[in-house]
Amino acid sequence: MENVISLPINSDKDKRNFKLQQELVDKPGSHPFDEILYCNIGNPQSLNQQPITFFREVLALCDHPAILDKSETQGLFSADSIERAWQILDQIPGRATGAYSHSEVQHSILCRSVN
Repeated sequence: MENVISLPINSDKDKRNFKLQQELVDKPGSHPFDEILYCNIGNPQSLNQQPITFFREVLALCDHPAILDKSETQGLFSADSIERAWQILDQIPGRATGAYSHSEVQHSILCRSVN
C-alpha cells in the first residue's frame, strides 16, 4: 500500500500548479516543459543550491555551546562561525538558546546583526 499525504489546495495558483503537475504525468509532452520548479516556498535546496554553511554552523554551535571549548571544533567549524556563536551566546542569559528570555535579548541580537 502506498503512503499518500494529502495537503489542502488553497489558492487558485495552487490549483493551477496541481492541475499542471497532473497533466505532466498523465500527458507527457503536452507542455513545452517537463517539470515544475516550486520556487515560491523558500526551498533553494530543491534547485540544488547548497545550504549556506555559516548560518548552520552558528546555529549548531549556539544550540550546543559545550563544543565551543573543544579543540576538535576548530577543525570542524569556521573561525567566523565560532566567533559569531560566542558573540550571540554572550548576549543570552545562561547561554541557553532553548530557554525563555526577555525580548530585549532577541532585539539586541537583531540590531547587532542588521548593523
